[in-house]
Amino acid sequence: MRGMNKVILIGNVGRAPELRTTPNGRTVANFSIATNRPVKQGDGWSTTTDWHRITAWERDAEVAGKYLTKGSQVAIEGELRQETWTDANQQKRSKVLVIARKLHLLGSGSGHSTEPASRSPEREHPAFPASSEPNGTSIPF
Repeated sequence: MRGMNKVILIGNVGRAPELRTTPNGRTVANFSIATNRPVKQGDGWSTTTDWHRITAWERDAEVAGKYLTKGSQVAIEGELRQETWTDANQQKRSKVLVIARKLHLLGSGSGHSTEPASRSPEREHPAFPASSEPNGTSIPF
């Protein structure tokens, strides 16, 4: 049985995306977004902010680099990934990030379309292996 790993976030960009090209010529953008959520405190409620690391590839990376700036509102659909490594001091380190599959530009007055970036079908996204199921379909349970 296959699992399901899907994340949908709507938030504001924390800083302009860092756009780069990998040694094999693929475009990648890294940026963070902030989401707010209510938290119960005593008899009332307050808001807390969570920060999410986002990695976008190819066309989505190009769109992010061109249109996203600090404060831009964006919706991200993707998958969670946890990266682990050992640092120079031999300490185990890890970070959780979202690999974006779809990027939706939100807000008005920015002069750009709010349509999602176009690309090849999701099952062909470079960060995700092709499905082993016939015709790229699967049942998540």
